[in-house]
Amino acid sequence: MAEKDVVLQGRAYCSLTVPLMAPIAGRVTEVRAQVGQAVKKDDPLVKLELLPNDVAALTLRANKAPAIHSQELMIQQIELKLSQLERSIEETQKLAAVNLAPRNALPELMEQKALGLKQLENARYALADTRRAAAEDLRVMSDQLGQAVASGSMPRFLYVRAPQDGYIIGIEAAVVPGAIVGGKICTLGVMDPMVIRGQVHESERDKLKAGETAKITLDSSKGEVMEAKLTSVSWAAQDSSLAAPSYYLFELTVSNVDLKIRDGNKVQVTFKAQTAAAPNPAAPQAVAPAPSQGNAQPQAVQPVAKPQARQTVKQVDKPPIPSAGQPVGPSVGQPVNQHSANATGRQPVPAQGAVTGFSPPQ
Repeated sequence: MAEKDVVLQGRAYCSLTVPLMAPIAGRVTEVRAQVGQAVKKDDPLVKLELLPNDVAALTLRANKAPAIHSQELMIQQIELKLSQLERSIEETQKLAAVNLAPRNALPELMEQKALGLKQLENARYALADTRRAAAEDLRVMSDQLGQAVASGSMPRFLYVRAPQDGYIIGIEAAVVPGAIVGGKICTLGVMDPMVIRGQVHESERDKLKAGETAKITLDSSKGEVMEAKLTSVSWAAQDSSLAAPSYYLFELTVSNVDLKIRDGNKVQVTFKAQTAAAPNPAAPQAVAPAPSQGNAQPQAVQPVAKPQARQTVKQVDKPPIPSAGQPVGPSVGQPVNQHSANATGRQPVPAQGAVTGFSPPQ
């Protein structure tokens, strides 16, 4: 019995969907994007004016120069102290050479020098960390605001930019000039290729094989057939409860260069039944290799049944028993009964006193 095609229902989705967020709330001053518009990476889509409190906080973050300058002054003070200690050590060593220096003066100065060197090393490490943190914070603010932020600047605007090439598939209703918005602003989608997702019942799940092609038809189209490739079939059912039927998620990929498929379109998916290939009479038949002499094994000889000849037994007419005084053989002129011959071809032996072929003379 030929198998039937597997016909399923699915829905089209963008192969990648990215919600674009405004990390800081602001007043909308300009909307440059429209639904369905193709955008390139880093294109500005919406411009927001930051609120005063946010401007003050960002300005403080961007101005790390006072902290860096304070640490630099601390390093200079430590270096100056070490320089004074070096001179004191030299003078103490000269006095100790003529036995005029106190006994513990030189060891104390050496301990102070070692302590100063450790303080200088720690101060330099702290300055390097502060500079590195300030540069990283400027980079983060630049990504958040969608524009370069310099040290000591006062950022006032935020630009929501496209993170990659794609199409604007949705803009939040609240994003209008003059409105204060934050969070999700719009949605960017990659529409080529598109992804078709649907569910298949457990009775037909094993009929789908990853990598095979299927025919899809949009419910909104006029019967136009497209070709898609099955990329995956889930191993676990969508609902694991005991009473629920077992459905598995499948996913296909289809080219969408002309953008005929939109995000959310309903699609009919048809997987053609696999037909068994008919044997080709012209194809060479595989011949079993003859066993080699070393590996030859004796095979049992099947007896050949000989046809048995059908034997026909002829009825031989028995001659009547003659009465007393009546000759045994046939009379003159009477033919000899040919049926009395033996089946072997030998002539019957006449009885004693019987004469064949003629009667005795009278």
